[in-house]
Amino acid sequence: MRNRFTAVLGIVFVGAFALLLGGCASPPSGPGLVAATTSTVAKTTSAPTTTPAPTPLITTTTASPPAAAAPVAPEPIASPPPTTAYQPPAAAAPAQPICGDDSYLNSDNQCVHRPQSASAAPPGATARCKDGTYSYSQNRSGTCSHHGGVSAWL
Repeated sequence: MRNRFTAVLGIVFVGAFALLLGGCASPPSGPGLVAATTSTVAKTTSAPTTTPAPTPLITTTTASPPAAAAPVAPEPIASPPPTTAYQPPAAAAPAQPICGDDSYLNSDNQCVHRPQSASAAPPGATARCKDGTYSYSQNRSGTCSHHGGVSAWL
């Protein structure tokens, strides 16, 4: 800002000085631009002489301010590629066997006959429950759990 003010002040001063000396130099005009100018003013004398005297020249030069650098736009930031790849749906679990009404599916995915009431141990029973029913359980864990627990293993 100070350099522009100094340049404009210099042009005004040179123009006023040229007008005082009898010449007229108009500064360049334009939207905020100052061009380099050279003004030449001849100094004259009022007394006639018999020998021509050399005419002194007054030369002034003003320079335009340097052009402003064009603004540089920032480079765009590329978005990262997606980090998750397509995952096909998981394979369906193997079909469970369908047990009849008098059976259930145990922890080994096998159909087992439900406990039943009987006066004596039926064939295939593995335990007698405390409520008097007989269990066909193939694992000890959970046998007769809804019948008061195991009374005896068969």
